[in-house]
Amino acid sequence: MLVNTASHRPKCEWIRKNPRLTFLLVNPKNPYHWVQIKCTVEKELREWEPGGEYVTKQLDRIWHKYTGQSGHYGLRDPKIDEKRVLFVCGIDRIATFGEP
Repeated sequence: MLVNTASHRPKCEWIRKNPRLTFLLVNPKNPYHWVQIKCTVEKELREWEPGGEYVTKQLDRIWHKYTGQSGHYGLRDPKIDEKRVLFVCGIDRIATFGEP
């Protein structure tokens, strides 16, 4: 699992202090059908460090995937020179419930 967030947000510091994450994905057509993914942060990549271009490329890929817009991620805050962090997580457990 990949979690890409802005480095200045409280979520980023929270993940550093608590590197175990849980994602709950609920089927919008059936709230009794869900998938829970528990994972642990294995690596933190910072956009401003060597190798950080991967963080930028990953952000641009998901920007294009979910908005259909080409080019670079369009929601950076230019007032603060926003930098991004990518948490690479290993999956510990997957649980599911319900029928689609």
